[in-house]
Amino acid sequence: MTRYAINHIGYLTDDIAATAKQFEIFGHCADEVIHDDIQRTAVCFLRKEGELVIELVEPYADNKTMQRMLAKGGVTPYHICFEVDDVEKEYQYLTGNDWLALFKPVAAPAFGNRKICYFWKREIGLIELVNKK
Repeated sequence: MTRYAINHIGYLTDDIAATAKQFEIFGHCADEVIHDDIQRTAVCFLRKEGELVIELVEPYADNKTMQRMLAKGGVTPYHICFEVDDVEKEYQYLTGNDWLALFKPVAAPAFGNRKICYFWKREIGLIELVNKK
């Protein structure tokens, strides 16, 4: 079985610049904003030496699902991302164990086009998987 290593915490926001500015107070530095037209989001990674990476995710106006999440919960952490050796293999494993896949693995510009996918499980919530390579 693949070792699941935490890669980042995803934070849903309606304004990357404003949220990043608040994280600067705690010593985090923002990378460049990357636009993902497949996921219909803009993303920005926040980094701080020796700490877990935070991914800010701002949905495009036409991303109705994430816009509803923002309307319901506001700016908030909403997923944890695990890095795995083989997203395709883990997709099969998790769907075979009753995890709900939100979509099949796709290339993600924010990760140098490494594949990602999202899953939901009531007992844990939303997770993302990303290929190590």
